[in-house]
Amino acid sequence: SSQVSKVVTVPGILISTSKVKAKATTIFAQCTNCQNVKQMPVRAGFAGASLPRTCDRARQPNEPPCPLDPYNIMSEKCKYVDQQTWKLQESPEAVPTGEMPRTVMMSVDRRLVDRASPGNRVTVTGIMSIMSQNVAGGKVAIRTPYLQVLGVRHGFEARTAEGDSLSEFTQAEEEHFAEMSRDPDLQKRLFKSIAPSIFGSDQVKKAVACLLFSGARKELGDGARL
Repeated sequence: SSQVSKVVTVPGILISTSKVKAKATTIFAQCTNCQNVKQMPVRAGFAGASLPRTCDRARQPNEPPCPLDPYNIMSEKCKYVDQQTWKLQESPEAVPTGEMPRTVMMSVDRRLVDRASPGNRVTVTGIMSIMSQNVAGGKVAIRTPYLQVLGVRHGFEARTAEGDSLSEFTQAEEEHFAEMSRDPDLQKRLFKSIAPSIFGSDQVKKAVACLLFSGARKELGDGARL
């Protein structure tokens, strides 16, 4: 609740997506009595718009008012964008032992629609918003949180236990890597660092090190590529 109306970044696994729907961004409504047309903007996310109950057109002297609830929506003149509803589940690595993963609803629109499929690991940036929840007894103070998505990136950003990013290196770390690359015995050091408590199995350790650091592309005589 402390993050409402703030921009947040949430990693997780997408577990469901809805069909693409048309979300109105601008509504045009016409009074059935005097034909007055009113234009109303619609907020982003799951928010909607309420039609005014009375016609607000300026009246002439002695002109009778329009009846109550006179407006009808002019669907053919309204402006729409694509919208989709996603459900994001907490990443397994972040779930405390013995607890169930939490989920959050997300509103996705425009160019972000169909950018991910259920089962994808994504990192979502958006605005934490709230929407009204219909509760018996008229408890209007209860709201359901959801995320209004601003951007989607596939994959997670690895972080340490202290919250430091592992995908972005500091200047000191980059200098240390450059120094390591100039070490002529770097290959032997890497081999020895694989399971140092296990004696022998040098070939296995070399194979594991090679798998960790990948290798150069090779093209075999039969045209196959590795």
